[in-house]
Amino acid sequence: MKSTVAIFALSTLALVFEASAKPVPKSLSQAPKSHKMLLQGEWKFVSIESMVNIPRRAEEQHVTIKNDEWIRVSSRNFMLYTFKIDASKSPKHFDLAAHTGVVWLGIYKLDGETLTICQSDTPGDERPTDFVRGPGRLIYVFKRAAKK
Repeated sequence: MKSTVAIFALSTLALVFEASAKPVPKSLSQAPKSHKMLLQGEWKFVSIESMVNIPRRAEEQHVTIKNDEWIRVSSRNFMLYTFKIDASKSPKHFDLAAHTGVVWLGIYKLDGETLTICQSDTPGDERPTDFVRGPGRLIYVFKRAAKK
């Protein structure tokens, strides 16, 4: 009799825990996407701002983000970088590294289909803390490219 009561109590307890647990997504597509996954794809330059008035031709450039690669293509060149993000920081951190080991520190925000990055203009400079134009900073604005 005691074992029947114990089994009943354990079964009831298991049902209570099961009912209170969050449901597990049926597929990966239903699971929340990580920030890095949300950045994947092709992005078209909208604007580039700096304190120095260097002509920048945003319309001729785009970036493709694939896994940890940041591939920048313009009418003049092709550059391959790696990048890391830390979405737990506020603002979110973005580090862009050349194959030579040079690293630009930055921050980013993703608002729908718009990606804004503010980074140090010179490798090794301090990470910006806001998205305000200032000395030693570059502010890039991208729009997600239409899928082909």
